[in-house]
Amino acid sequence: MHLMSPIPHQAFHKLSTRYGPLVYFFIISKPCGFASSPEIAKEFLKTNETNFLNRPKVANLHYLTYGSSDFATVPYEPHWKFMKNLCMTELLDGRILDQLRPIRREETMSFCG
Repeated sequence: MHLMSPIPHQAFHKLSTRYGPLVYFFIISKPCGFASSPEIAKEFLKTNETNFLNRPKVANLHYLTYGSSDFATVPYEPHWKFMKNLCMTELLDGRILDQLRPIRREETMSFCG
């Protein structure tokens, strides 16, 4: 990546004008791809969504997150779906957010000053 250009987004634009809206390449040994238009990205992710849902397995992250048991690093499986549903209904529901507003305001004020 550092050999492409000092401004990566311009290098990606040049690649897309030369090779088209969907470019496949390798960074070290990892296959990568980028889509230069929203339509191509939407179509690409619609048909290949499950290939991109899991995060890479990293030993130290596995150790630090108690076996990848947190929401951010858990593999895309039924447990992830359950955790997402739990977060959406119990933490991010509009009613719950309204109830927790004074606490968020108080914590923000204590953080800022």
